[in-house]
Amino acid sequence: MSRFNVSILIVLLCWSHLELAIRAQDVETTTLELETTTLDETTTLEPEIKIVEADLEDVDKNEEIEEIQMDPISGKRMYNQFQLFRAQPQTEEQLGIVRFIANGVQDLWSPVPANVTKGVSIDMLVGPKHAPYVAKFLKCSGVPYDIAIHDIQRAIEEENEVTDTVTRSANEEYRKTRSKRANLFTDLVRNLFGFETETSGTRYLRNRPRSVRQSRYFKSNQPQPALPTPGPVYYKPAQANESQSEPRPQSPIHSPSSSSSYPKSSSSSSSSSSSSSGQHLKVMEISQPKGSNKPAIWIDGGIHAREWISPASVTYMLSELVENSAYHQDLLSKYSFYIMPVMNPDGYEYTHTNDRLWRKARSPTHHSSCIGTDLNRNWGYKYGGKGASPNPCDETYRGPSAFSARETRAASYFILQRAHNMKMFLTFHSYGQYILYPWGYTANDEPSNWRDLHRIGQIGAQAMFKKNGHSYSVGSAAKLLYPAAGGSDDWAKGGAGIEYSYTIELPDAGRYGFLLPAIQIRNVTQEAFAGLEAMVNAL
Repeated sequence: MSRFNVSILIVLLCWSHLELAIRAQDVETTTLELETTTLDETTTLEPEIKIVEADLEDVDKNEEIEEIQMDPISGKRMYNQFQLFRAQPQTEEQLGIVRFIANGVQDLWSPVPANVTKGVSIDMLVGPKHAPYVAKFLKCSGVPYDIAIHDIQRAIEEENEVTDTVTRSANEEYRKTRSKRANLFTDLVRNLFGFETETSGTRYLRNRPRSVRQSRYFKSNQPQPALPTPGPVYYKPAQANESQSEPRPQSPIHSPSSSSSYPKSSSSSSSSSSSSSGQHLKVMEISQPKGSNKPAIWIDGGIHAREWISPASVTYMLSELVENSAYHQDLLSKYSFYIMPVMNPDGYEYTHTNDRLWRKARSPTHHSSCIGTDLNRNWGYKYGGKGASPNPCDETYRGPSAFSARETRAASYFILQRAHNMKMFLTFHSYGQYILYPWGYTANDEPSNWRDLHRIGQIGAQAMFKKNGHSYSVGSAAKLLYPAAGGSDDWAKGGAGIEYSYTIELPDAGRYGFLLPAIQIRNVTQEAFAGLEAMVNAL
């Protein structure tokens, strides 16, 4: 019996267990179409399971599979009894079954790969209503799986908890050195994110349910710096700019006329360099000495809203290069740095105020009830290919056109204006522990300098392992994981011509996923900086 027929048989045998509500009751139920194929004894066909969907105008994927749970006090979305299923298909047949199930689950934390890859798991967020059916179907189909997180809401609450012992020791160390630091890091973060009187952390404590124990909250995008020492580094807040036309290298990009030497920082506002909700898109320039024309390194984070460890790590890098410049002359003597801690400020804020697991930006779409573009599918190199959805209700919605999002348009202008002098492009994500290089849009091609890309990636992986013992896989995105067109790293390499371009997926390897506990922030941010330092020095 061919593998194709085996897949059909498994689906039919287990169909009664799969009662996923892929659409709301008033929407047509998805049907399974099995192609009729004539087989002979020598024919071998790959399994093919197709899901027939109605037109986008008739389907609202934003209509929740599960009833939305809202906290009556804070107004935040709750994920009580939601579970994270981790499937580990071992064969192509099992992969096809997981792909079929994934079409109906609440959310995919890790997309289904094109082929079975050893050690790769698929993480699926499943609500309490459908978790029993998914479990039965996976078991019936013979697909290995486990429950990685048994209660997502509890994991969200624990993400922000730190033990009293750690809190006391951290606070004691903080008090001892506070006068020496002169609030430099606090001022830096306030300048970046516009924090004033009430932070997301204090707002969380004020609104969190009483049932949650009142542990001290460490805000995840404010890692505590280790004894920062200010150095003579030129520090200049700049504004990424944009235009309504397609990006061109000669397009004017606004930078504030006001600049300063750290620690006294200043920035100016520009309405043309803002997100869809009007938040400024800030890029920090670090150079030594002032006005130097050295090769540059681009670093960004927070392109996906729910990946909190990303802006935390990038902000820590900024802090280290500015406050501890004397210890990083190996970097600052050779390169300037452009650092954008949060490319998706609207989505990032939304994860603090409304929905912790929001991924996309918050820009309106042509669909009445589906909001946001996946900013990492909206870049203009090989836009619209595999892994980028045309459906506004999907998590990987690519947008109506390349650079349709204000955030990607602004960042691309800023980079193109300086691309001739940029040596490396680094974008930080989570999770999985990967160092990925182009191409992401296809596994059938590779950059001419892929050996150098791989060599430097391996150096970064070794440095990060040495720091904390976390192992990183190195390779091209499409080959190591799955094809995903319209990514920023592909555009940096193929569109802007930056020689070395990487996406770094930070920890963890899957135990916590996006909900990395606050107690791990310091180690991961220091690990990320170790990788940065090693990779830049390897150029």
